[in-house]
Amino acid sequence: MNLKPNHEEAGTQLGLIHYWSGLNDEAIACLNKALEMKPASVSAHHFLRVVRLRGKKDYASEVQNFRKVLEIKPNQEWTEYYLNVALCAQGGTAEADQHITRAYLLNQEDKEIAADYKEYITDKR
Repeated sequence: MNLKPNHEEAGTQLGLIHYWSGLNDEAIACLNKALEMKPASVSAHHFLRVVRLRGKKDYASEVQNFRKVLEIKPNQEWTEYYLNVALCAQGGTAEADQHITRAYLLNQEDKEIAADYKEYITDKR
């Protein structure tokens, strides 16, 4: 198999493979390399945020980073969802409710988003 060492998407995918294998530091290195190649890569930004949030539990800094991803490309249901997760990990806020609601409205068919929406929003009413 021939790999293109300067291919941003390949770096993003390799980062995801490392993350799914529990190799968070390697995942972060690959995703950072992908961003060096293409700084405006929405997928590399998004998955770097996910690895730092889920793998490293770096909630505080990831709130701002997920907001940055939404500035680059708004209306991304999973970015809205993970911004909600980061905000909830810090104690939950009305802003977190807004982001899970927005994620749900963008993709009502996703089971994980719908379940969390029901748990955090519908059950509060």
